[in-house]
Amino acid sequence: MRDLSKLLDRIMQQSQNSAGIEDDNALGYCYLYGVGVEKDEHKAFIYFQKAAKEAAEMEHEGGMNDLGFCYRNGIGVEKDDHKAFIHYQKAAEMGSSYGMFKIGEYYRCGIGTEKDVHKAFIYHQKSADMGHVEGTFYVGIDYEYGSGVEKDEHKAFIYYKKSADMGSAKGTYNVGYCYHNGIGIEKDEHQAFIYYLKSSEMSLINGIYNVGHCYLYGIGVEKDEHKAFVYFQKSADMGNVDGIYNVGSCYQNGFGVEKDEHKAFIYYQKSAEMGDAYGTFQVGDCYEKGVGVKKDEHKAFIYYQKSAELGSTNGTFNVGYCYGQGKGVEKDERKAFAYYKKCAEMGISAAIFLVCVHYDHGIGIEKNEQEAFNHYKKCAEMGDSGKILNVALCYENGIEIKENEQEEFNNKKLTEMINSDGTFHVARCYHDGIGVEKDEYKAFTYYQKSAEIGNTNAMFNLGYCYHVGLGVKTNKYKAFINYQKSFKMKETSYAAYSLGCCYKDGIGTDKDEHKAFTFIQKSAEMGNSYGINELIKFYRNGFGTARDLQKVNHWCKIKENVSKEVDKKAITKNMIYNDALIESLSKNEYSLPWIPYNDFQNIEKIGEGGFGTVFCADWIRKGEIRPVALKLFHGSKNCQKEFRNELSAYFEIGHKNPTFLNCYGISEDNVSGDYILVLQYAAKGCLRKNLPLVADMKWDDKLTLLHCIASDLQTIHSQNFIHQDLHSGNILQNDLHSAYIADLGFTIQTSFDVDAKVNSSGVYGLLPYIAPEALNGNPCTTKSDIYSFGMIMWEITSGQITFHDKNYDIHLLKGICNGLRPTILYGTAQCYADLMVSCWDENQKKRPTAAEICKTFENWKNNETYRLRFIEAEEKMAIARNPNVTQICEIFDNPKIESAEIELTINSEELLML
Repeated sequence: MRDLSKLLDRIMQQSQNSAGIEDDNALGYCYLYGVGVEKDEHKAFIYFQKAAKEAAEMEHEGGMNDLGFCYRNGIGVEKDDHKAFIHYQKAAEMGSSYGMFKIGEYYRCGIGTEKDVHKAFIYHQKSADMGHVEGTFYVGIDYEYGSGVEKDEHKAFIYYKKSADMGSAKGTYNVGYCYHNGIGIEKDEHQAFIYYLKSSEMSLINGIYNVGHCYLYGIGVEKDEHKAFVYFQKSADMGNVDGIYNVGSCYQNGFGVEKDEHKAFIYYQKSAEMGDAYGTFQVGDCYEKGVGVKKDEHKAFIYYQKSAELGSTNGTFNVGYCYGQGKGVEKDERKAFAYYKKCAEMGISAAIFLVCVHYDHGIGIEKNEQEAFNHYKKCAEMGDSGKILNVALCYENGIEIKENEQEEFNNKKLTEMINSDGTFHVARCYHDGIGVEKDEYKAFTYYQKSAEIGNTNAMFNLGYCYHVGLGVKTNKYKAFINYQKSFKMKETSYAAYSLGCCYKDGIGTDKDEHKAFTFIQKSAEMGNSYGINELIKFYRNGFGTARDLQKVNHWCKIKENVSKEVDKKAITKNMIYNDALIESLSKNEYSLPWIPYNDFQNIEKIGEGGFGTVFCADWIRKGEIRPVALKLFHGSKNCQKEFRNELSAYFEIGHKNPTFLNCYGISEDNVSGDYILVLQYAAKGCLRKNLPLVADMKWDDKLTLLHCIASDLQTIHSQNFIHQDLHSGNILQNDLHSAYIADLGFTIQTSFDVDAKVNSSGVYGLLPYIAPEALNGNPCTTKSDIYSFGMIMWEITSGQITFHDKNYDIHLLKGICNGLRPTILYGTAQCYADLMVSCWDENQKKRPTAAEICKTFENWKNNETYRLRFIEAEEKMAIARNPNVTQICEIFDNPKIESAEIELTINSEELLML
């Protein structure tokens, strides 16, 4: 080892005479760094200048590089980049590889000369050819990024490898980086780890950090969270901002170290103080959620705003979220929109989606359906757009996802979900013509795309498209399959309801009463109003479950509460009648909705009578399909009284009692302008046409059927109404085990002057069902309806129409008034016969009430003794029943009566099936 004092003495002595270039340089370094002498930058510059002068005379690089260094950094002389360039250039011309490298650096950055990346590359290449390590490394940089030379990643890798072999820490790191990312060489994570580790051993901060990264995620080495933490800590201690941030992340999540949220916050704060956008954002997140620090939404907002200013997309998004929700700052929807839009311009699909929502609903910006559509489409067309903020998902879907690299899979899943939502909304725009011309085929196409990505709403709507043929040919099986897939992906009330309807009606699958009940019950329990309505019917009619009127009442109360909630949220009024109709009604508080005629599809005529025509149709409402009956009243545009009577009765009786046949609302025929009552559709038609099948049913099912009819009659009477026209043609069936009383056109209230009904037109109804007192000119009462019910009881046991073997004429009328009744069939249970006879008793005071009949049926069904009696009766009647009952409807469709002998109006239109 040299003796510095002797060396300095020697150099000082020589300097008095003529010291060599090397000695002058050495003396310059001694003064520069204070080695063996007091530090003096000016003297250092003097000796470098002397060495350079001597070198120039001897054409030797000498102190030229050192003088360039002094001018570049203002050491002992005023800083002058151009003079620095000149001296480095002289050194290069004298063959200095270092001078060539520096000239290349100056050309690359435009220091002391005009920027010229091609010249930079030439000088880097020259210095590399001369074996200069840094020059070799920078040739690799030039090739990787195509700076001053054609891009060539393989050559970049070769030069990085050369520089690494020459001992360059940066070159060693870059070789690892190339192996890690497959740049210029086949990807090899293990080799990447090895080179990162080598660079870390050479004290390269980035290398140390990346070794930690590899250990954390098991990249090229076995995963080891503790080692990851150790290397992150090393890089943090050396001032690496990424290392500091990741130490915070390790403390927050307990990666390789005991979880400590306060320490996590401290490290996040350190990285924030160093200007790191990620750390700044994370400090905001800690303040928002109270992680390691007291919760403070205002401070959270401040840090989100700082991170946004630093370019953080996450921060930009969260500033928008804070303004939108009023978290930590006064709510300002316009500013929220502005930040979401800024974030959307950065390509974040979550922000693009929310911009769609804001344009769609006019939040913080004027409503613009065209812009909403454009953004929905852009969102739909985006592929995997990388990480998406947790707040976006919280905002739109109520799911929270942490923002860190370990959540990449979940964030990708979120990306796909938001893309699917965008595609779904594009479909919705095409479906409803929002911001774009309505196009059912494109709506179907986008629903299909969104469903393929995994959107449950789109899956359901795809089923709907197949169900009604929207944009695609009708396919009931595919409709059912997509409803089923939608429900399996997410158990929604509307999917459950649709599946229940499919199983009930056999749409795309076999009919299954039990499965229908199960899915309808699920939809009802999830609050679906349609499901609740349907469940009430199931319990009322014993469909897929036991008949249970207590549960009917329970769900009716729930329905009432749901209806109140719906009314509170309603955007438009429920009643939109025109002035002529309002004036024609005795009351104007009817709350039946007005249903546009265009909401009906697949309209088919199913019956016609004197007062009107009946159609069946599909009612399309909010993506759901409901089969309905449309009862059009001829001449009702002038508010015909039959229409007013029936509307009033359905509201007073049916609308107030959800177990009754539903009247959904009023519509108007597009052609005639006549009014239409929109009624519940009965798939099996009227009881009259089903009598042969009903007669073959078991007694238990017959009693359930009769109980349904008696319950409806009790409902009518409890509202102080008399039906006046009860017969098997006015009883409708969805299935053979249940029934509804329909056709309320001749219904009157008992509080009215009932004598007014007995006028010059005669009495109303079909002769076999009209009570004797009415035929004798007396007013109808509730007991007159009971007489009609007795005749229906007989028909259900016989499978035949009452007095099917007689002409409907004056002789039959007189016979009824004189006590003529149908013959009770052999084998009829005595208790049943007794009730039936009491119903058609000539003395109406001896007839039971509808409530008493219901109670009797309940008693029979719950009593074992009666059950055995009906089983015995069933066996006897199977022998006695006539199997050849034909032409039932023909007999009734042509009633014969001598109107000259007695005033009697036979209402033939009552044969219409609703």
